[in-house]
Amino acid sequence: MACGGGSSEEQQAQQINTDQFSFAENNGSITLPSGFQAIVVADSVGSARQVTVDQDGDIYVALDEPQNGNGIAALRDEDGDGVADSVAYFGDYTGTGIALHNGYLYFAPDSAVMRYSMNGADLVPTSEPEWVVSELPIQNSHAAKPITFDGNGNMYVNVGAPSNACQEQSRTPESPGQRPCPLLEWHGGIWQFDANGMNQTQKRRWYTLCHWNPKCSCTGVEFHGRQSVPGPAWSRSTVAALALPL
Repeated sequence: MACGGGSSEEQQAQQINTDQFSFAENNGSITLPSGFQAIVVADSVGSARQVTVDQDGDIYVALDEPQNGNGIAALRDEDGDGVADSVAYFGDYTGTGIALHNGYLYFAPDSAVMRYSMNGADLVPTSEPEWVVSELPIQNSHAAKPITFDGNGNMYVNVGAPSNACQEQSRTPESPGQRPCPLLEWHGGIWQFDANGMNQTQKRRWYTLCHWNPKCSCTGVEFHGRQSVPGPAWSRSTVAALALPL
């Protein structure tokens, strides 16, 4: 976690007292702009993917490798110094997408989306998970399923394509791309689901998105460049973003 100052009235109004924070020496070995400091909240939770934080500051981390046989890490700072004092693990699956929404913790293994009821003050949910979406494609690459929600009761799930450029022979130099690409029927886009539905399967395709912004009622879209396609857009690190109103 990194903290920094700002000069705008909004930033000043949102400033919190950092005197009790346990800032890390050398900022935890990361480079930060002047005026910023870092806290190492935890350094051994496992191989982390995405993170979500509840209103009390509890942190939930999706893992892509089991830790103590579980796929989700839960962290709690009990004394306000920013460092996790309690770390617990739960869940039978590893995955990527994780988000808190309307009293539930949603979690996405590579072929489904489940949710846990988070009512009460317990760090780890005590109820069994409910399966919101099932039977998403099982694939060996680009299998992660990030998730987000809008303000209208919908959940969006990213379904990557198990290919860089839909080549006839994947990842093979000079192998031509397929046109039309047969993968696009069930891959390479976003699918919309009812956030409160159970055991749903892929039906309504949407687009590619990253995050719902309630201030503009729009979604943030991010592109990470193209792989296996020669030309100026080759770089995998190329990133572009835009907002799509709903």
